[in-house]
Amino acid sequence: MLEARLDELPDDTVIYPLFMAKGWFVTRALPKRLGDRNIQILDPLGVDPELPALAAGALLDALSGKGWDADKTDLVLAAHGSGRSRNPSAVAIEFSRELARCMTFQSIRVGFVEEAPSIAEAATGAGDHSLCLPFFACTGGHVLEDVPQELERARFKGHVMPVVGDLPPIKHHIAEILTRAIALD
Repeated sequence: MLEARLDELPDDTVIYPLFMAKGWFVTRALPKRLGDRNIQILDPLGVDPELPALAAGALLDALSGKGWDADKTDLVLAAHGSGRSRNPSAVAIEFSRELARCMTFQSIRVGFVEEAPSIAEAATGAGDHSLCLPFFACTGGHVLEDVPQELERARFKGHVMPVVGDLPPIKHHIAEILTRAIALD
């Protein structure tokens, strides 16, 4: 399907992977599927150096809307992780560190779908003033099924944010990146 669609695209096509890590799919599978086509692959969303500051802005908006202070709020970062590679969890942990440089939460707890600590372990004990930020580019099975199940196991009573890729400043940022990439091509 992808290969058939690629044949219809112009030579200046740019692919912006809506993934959170620069892992196997982005570095190996996608280039292999592109073959000898002259298509630019940008770095994926999750490794964008501007992502923590943009997410911090959206988190501050959510906190303001609830009348909560960041330093009295726990943040649970619900990420994918991987049973095969440390790369996805390393990206999520680095994001949490950079986010902590942008704003001070009472705690930032990182949990994963596919490795320890689990999202339930990370969310256990988070106070009523808690936010959960799903560190995913899109809303899919993990966000619709695994994250809610894990939060329920932890008896999480906080507010669940949209996935990182659906936060308004991130959507605008993605559009800007694509616009710049196409203009440079």
